[in-house]
Amino acid sequence: MQTSTHPSPVSRRSRFEIVGCVLKVILPLAVSAGLILWLFHKVNIHQVESIIKQGVDYRYIIAMMVLTVLSHIIRGIRWGIQLRAAGIPRIPVVAESVSIFGAYALNLVFPFLGEAWRCVYITRREGCKLSTVVGTDLGDRASDGIMIFLIIILTLFVAHPAMDRFLDRYPIGEDIQRVMTAGGMWVIVIAVIAMLVVSDYCFRNTSFVKGINISIIRIWDGFKVLFHMKGTGLYLILTLGIWICYFFEAYVCFFAFPLPVSLSRIRLIRWGLCRDW
Repeated sequence: MQTSTHPSPVSRRSRFEIVGCVLKVILPLAVSAGLILWLFHKVNIHQVESIIKQGVDYRYIIAMMVLTVLSHIIRGIRWGIQLRAAGIPRIPVVAESVSIFGAYALNLVFPFLGEAWRCVYITRREGCKLSTVVGTDLGDRASDGIMIFLIIILTLFVAHPAMDRFLDRYPIGEDIQRVMTAGGMWVIVIAVIAMLVVSDYCFRNTSFVKGINISIIRIWDGFKVLFHMKGTGLYLILTLGIWICYFFEAYVCFFAFPLPVSLSRIRLIRWGLCRDW
């Protein structure tokens, strides 16, 4: 009697699921750790400690914290609009805010833990489907991604002269221009995109690829709500309010720390857009 040495479809599926789970955990942690090491590899920790003890005006830190709280509350109210459009009954503002505060707190402990928690929190509180809440959460983040893209476009348009001077002055500017104008780089980009599309088609029946495709569909479903929900205008106003709070959080923090140049002489800080140094 011979036994088959080939792995069963179930075991292969389990392996893909394990690899997918590992990548979801390891990649965010690795990127976060790498960014932290890169940010602090030339930082004088003793100097930072001295500034925290003696060189910080905590009145501005408190003002920044108030703006942060306000941005979280606005985000909770905005998410509530999406939830109602997805068929979930109206949630009190306190519960909406708690979901956001909890999400940000848990994200400090572990990447994406807060996003999972706030979806589970709303699901258990309202007795609705988790996939519906996850879709609105992904749509919420997708709308923020569009906002970031628009801000980048605006910044590139307004700060174009200053960026040109930077690129002309420093060697890294020449490297960036050489890479962006190289035809070979765009060929590689197109080839990678084509490879991803072909891989998605060839491995579409694997659990890992299915999970990616389901996530993309949920993002689209959560984002589609914005086009037919009640309160789209309010949603846009709240989105603008969130990013205004983000801007003033950074703006206020500049006043909390000693700077080598007067703030009143820097248009970058005054207007938040890089026009002149």
